Amino acid sequence: MDQLRELRDQIDQIDRQMVALFEQRMSVVCRVSEFKREQGMPILQSDREKIVLEKAKSLLKNKDYEQVLESFMTHLMSPSRIQQARAQTLDEK
Repeated sequence: MDQLRELRDQIDQIDRQMVALFEQRMSVVCRVSEFKREQGMPILQSDREKIVLEKAKSLLKNKDYEQVLESFMTHLMSPSRIQQARAQTLDEK
């Protein structure tokens, strides 16, 4: 059980780092949203999302995780689009 606790502690530590990185990412997303609004650009840019996915997969050391990483990255980008839409809606008010 000690080994399981240690492993879970490692996961908890990684999760804390991921939350901090997520907050940083969302902060930049807000700036991207502002830029897109000012330039009259659409929120969804499928080509960019494909590039992000391919870049992430190329960085992956263990290719066994490729499908899981693609799902993770896709789910990570979804709240970015939602946040951009929300920010643009708030800017319009």
